[in-house]
Amino acid sequence: MPHGAPRPIGTLQSSSSAGATLRSLFLRRGSQRAPQELPVHPKQWTLSFFEPRKWEWIGLASIPDNDTFLRHVGASKIDGARVDGAAFRREKKDVDGVSGNWPEFFKGLNLAEALVEIRKAFAAKGRNIGPKSQSKFAQVSVGKTKAYISEKANRKIDFVHAQEEADPSHAIIIGYEINDVIIADMIALWCVQALLPGRE
Repeated sequence: MPHGAPRPIGTLQSSSSAGATLRSLFLRRGSQRAPQELPVHPKQWTLSFFEPRKWEWIGLASIPDNDTFLRHVGASKIDGARVDGAAFRREKKDVDGVSGNWPEFFKGLNLAEALVEIRKAFAAKGRNIGPKSQSKFAQVSVGKTKAYISEKANRKIDFVHAQEEADPSHAIIIGYEINDVIIADMIALWCVQALLPGRE
């Protein structure tokens, strides 16, 4: 295999069934996450081809319900321990979904150690968090947030891994649009479990 070529780690299985699983994917060299079974979104395949230079997964795979999602939130959207709904609202720039990170991607690292890697990824993408920044990472439970939105709003959202070359733990929330401000507000007001330091 030529040096630097994508490394096949198995075979791709797909199905129109909602229970289809993505057993393995082509990942770029340097990926730190071992292949595992994750549910596939058969109707969301096109999302992975918006920016072929950026995406590393062939398809979008759900983050496990027991894991968490971190959304970087500016200080202007934080009031004490509360997060303004605008922090989770989808904007025009959010072509594929609301961006965040999946800390459990970094197998073997605790949350604090995963945050170090996420901050490094931010810097690599030119998003430096300054020494005076009061920004935070809002932490939500994947499974509990999905269940809450399903129960209270009768809507299905999901958290999927959308790995980027410079940001391997990058993830997105899918299932709501720019005008769905109520869903964003519900996540911010009722689903945020903790606010973690934006900088070390």
